Amino acid sequence: MKTYIKLLMAVLLISLINGCETTNPDGPDTGDVRDKFLGTWLFTESASSGRGVNSAYTAVITKDPSNSSQVLISNFTGVGTGASAAYGVVTTSSITVPSQSIATDYKVDGSGSLSNSSTMNWSYSVTAGGTKDTYTATAKLQ
Repeated sequence: MKTYIKLLMAVLLISLINGCETTNPDGPDTGDVRDKFLGTWLFTESASSGRGVNSAYTAVITKDPSNSSQVLISNFTGVGTGASAAYGVVTTSSITVPSQSIATDYKVDGSGSLSNSSTMNWSYSVTAGGTKDTYTATAKLQ
């Protein structure tokens, strides 16, 4: 009988150990979803309407220190120095820039999504001086 109880205890102990196997051996996922968007990006844009000019500009994406789900995009739309950084709301693979004024009489809105770790595709609009222009752009991480 003692042998039977010892054998039963051994089987239960092995089952308990196997049942406690972790599903993520590296620990819990504590990464910031914004990290993959951070850095200097070269935007190459095409005008869909308005000025009809294709251009390229550099924008820098940083974490918004006041909101853990947002980033700040300096020089968004190539507006230049003197403008405020646009803020964007980050999800797993995209950034949404809600309508906002980043300079006097200069509003932006749009969104971009990652196509891979170093490329984003964007669609956005700029309203300046009462005229709204729309753009598409490809951004490459520099």
